[in-house]
Amino acid sequence: MLPRVEQALHVAAASRQFLVGPVVGGAQLACEISFWVFLISELVVQYVFRVRRTSAVLLVMAPLVDVVLLVATVIDLHNGGTADWSHDLAALYIGFSVAYGHRLILWADVRFAHRFAGGSAPRR
Repeated sequence: MLPRVEQALHVAAASRQFLVGPVVGGAQLACEISFWVFLISELVVQYVFRVRRTSAVLLVMAPLVDVVLLVATVIDLHNGGTADWSHDLAALYIGFSVAYGHRLILWADVRFAHRFAGGSAPRR
């Protein structure tokens, strides 16, 4: 191969290795922010504006954020990314969301209903 082509391939491979973590990490950050935006939007629409159908759509979007993160991680690994700390963190995030997501949404729902819709006080 030509020396310049080899050098360009080496630089591309090095930059690819450098970008693996930030890409998955950025996707994870975007998914975490999106989860909270969808959850808070759902609560506001349900209890302040009292629009049930839109509220249900926003509630369904919260778990879909996890699917987006899972797909982004799988695509990154399929394209040759090596499993590193960012993939570990994405797996932990998805596992936490599957295990505690329902409980977290109920926790927020009870408190928001109490504060804005006259619901019963949350148990301590």
